[in-house]
Amino acid sequence: MVGSGGCNKVEVVLVSLPLFEGLVHDPRSRRTIRAERMQYLCEAAVRFDQHKRISAQLNQFSGGEPVSRADLKSFGVRLLHINYVDTEGRSSRTKYGFVIEDDDDVADRNGMKSINIGDVTHDDLDPRQQNLVYMFQYMIGNTDFSLINGPEISKCCHNSKLLSGTGGAPFTPLPYDFDFSGLVKAPYATPDRRFRLASVRSRLYRGHCGNNDLLPDTFRLFLDRKDAVYAIVDELEIFTANTRRSVIRYLDSFYDCITRPEAIAVEFTDKCAAGGTT
Repeated sequence: MVGSGGCNKVEVVLVSLPLFEGLVHDPRSRRTIRAERMQYLCEAAVRFDQHKRISAQLNQFSGGEPVSRADLKSFGVRLLHINYVDTEGRSSRTKYGFVIEDDDDVADRNGMKSINIGDVTHDDLDPRQQNLVYMFQYMIGNTDFSLINGPEISKCCHNSKLLSGTGGAPFTPLPYDFDFSGLVKAPYATPDRRFRLASVRSRLYRGHCGNNDLLPDTFRLFLDRKDAVYAIVDELEIFTANTRRSVIRYLDSFYDCITRPEAIAVEFTDKCAAGGTT
């Protein structure tokens, strides 16, 4: 498991291609993380180096951790401060990145199995867990995911993995990759054209209407964990003042919404009555 504590310092020696061929050592935990489990570290390092936006990467990290503080099964994530050393003698570089827990390890930690399967239906998913996932995605303003369909017809899902306690339904969705969310506000992010949103900061609840009877409990859980979610923002010392204010304002608007009956009707229940969600 990859812990979700503070920022670790690691050193990557670039000896050949692919970039992380071999092993990378995490000196604080005194463990070695195998390169084949560092796909997201590689992607994040390249992506955010291109855009020179460290703050966006740190927002991505903060976007992942509130999941676990809302009683939602989630990937463990650890923020890293990486020193890239080139053995050819060129100058070294220091960048932020992160490692994410392997889905098989998440499954083992929860006494479950990671499932590879084709497209599923909402009825195949654990209703409480899928409500939590949909509400979390709404909180951070993310529409770049699917819990039931994948980019390939033989593989579910999009930016989500499935776990199971029995090997079959009900499946537990496990979300990841939040860089297109409004909370992160990455410079390259654009809203999904299907939903006709003005910007990535615009929220859209994509939850299953058949689970709306669980919404009061879902709201209550997020409200009970509100202080813990805000504490994450306070804990990240490497946030700039502007980034911290932006994240807090964005979270404020979410919590304001789920405490006002008229807003709940507009954002969640009325859309179901009009056939707006499935």
